[in-house]
Amino acid sequence: MRQWKLFWLFVFILGLGTLKASQERSTFSLTSITKEGPVMVEYWADELLVKFSPLSALSTSQQKPATRYVGAAQPLAASAPTGSELGRYAIIHYSGNIDGLQALHSGLAADPSFEWVSFSPVFRTFQDSVWPPTTDQLISQQWALWGSFPGSIGWDKIPRFTANHVYFVVMDTGGCFGHEDLDWSRNFWNFNAIEPGKPAVDDNGHGCAVTSVVTAKANNSKGIAGLADFVKFGFVKVLDKKGRGDASAIVGGLLAVAEMAKELKQRERYARVILNLSFGAPEYIPPVADAIQIVRQAGVIVVAAAGNSALNIDRIFVTPASVPGVIAV
Repeated sequence: MRQWKLFWLFVFILGLGTLKASQERSTFSLTSITKEGPVMVEYWADELLVKFSPLSALSTSQQKPATRYVGAAQPLAASAPTGSELGRYAIIHYSGNIDGLQALHSGLAADPSFEWVSFSPVFRTFQDSVWPPTTDQLISQQWALWGSFPGSIGWDKIPRFTANHVYFVVMDTGGCFGHEDLDWSRNFWNFNAIEPGKPAVDDNGHGCAVTSVVTAKANNSKGIAGLADFVKFGFVKVLDKKGRGDASAIVGGLLAVAEMAKELKQRERYARVILNLSFGAPEYIPPVADAIQIVRQAGVIVVAAAGNSALNIDRIFVTPASVPGVIAV
């Protein structure tokens, strides 16, 4: 009897695990042929991105059989600036199998109510591992700063200066608040685009790793040494615990950065805002590209990672690294 009880307990626990797994947001991949060869792109399985034609409206689109899901469409950028192209982008939520999603995509693409229809790409971090806590005594392992390879400039050769007007913003998986190797008196702003109103907490580790490369306190016998621990820093959370994000969160985060930069420059004449984007998707995503231009128009310097896949981003468009005006690294 006891064995049967244990058996059913095991089945119950297994069922809970299956239920939890089924709640995870699913994705699928398609291979596109580019000038550089085949490139696999990952997409979200529960939504499409669309851009309405200038004269179309949700009410007229709903009358078409192919657009029965448009009634559930949500603006991609609820806070899009007046007159901006971003106001015509929307997300169409979908519940069903991949074949149905692809059929819906084909139907919408043939509908003149839409100027652009796309599967929704998964934006991912460009780093697979998470840095573990170390100590400043291990700076010798930071080969770019110390004499562990021929031609190293050495940490002691890097000029130190005061930069109270430089604001470094990391748009990523969030911030590791309270970490002992960051000077939290220099944390000036944070924003959560995934769950607005909640702290932009890093539940992945990638955002913390990116931030530490620049702002980790040096010579404090803790953690690592950042290249510029004298700048002010902020976080924008647009990626989840798996390092994944969608166009909606990224556009929302970008618009928040633009507004913050405008307000900051009104208060501080010499303020310089640098935005770091260490993620991407190997495809051109117009609403993200448009939002980046709004950020640049606000006077923000945008730096994006070219990725770790050796893609030629001049021939294969990687969003955001290939967006005009972005400094790709």
